[in-house]
Amino acid sequence: MKYKKTANNQGSNPDIYQVLSYSIATDLYETMLIYAKGEEEPATYMVGDPPRKIDIRALDLATPQEHILNQIDVIASDIRGFRRRVQLVGAA
Repeated sequence: MKYKKTANNQGSNPDIYQVLSYSIATDLYETMLIYAKGEEEPATYMVGDPPRKIDIRALDLATPQEHILNQIDVIASDIRGFRRRVQLVGAA
């Protein structure tokens, strides 16, 4: 995980390439980039062969703390889903 503010308030292809290289190095097929809202719009990319899924998420930091924590809970739940799928594939 890393946090940075982009110069133009948009995500960048280098971030996507970087997470793709991490996913290849660690043999993971689902990854996630999390930006502050306004840096990048949520999206999903399928890249490579075999395809690797890169989810882009936007965390709205301009909301009350409780709402931010709820957003984090959703993201954490999705990450746990990644882990469960990896464990199921590894057990097969």
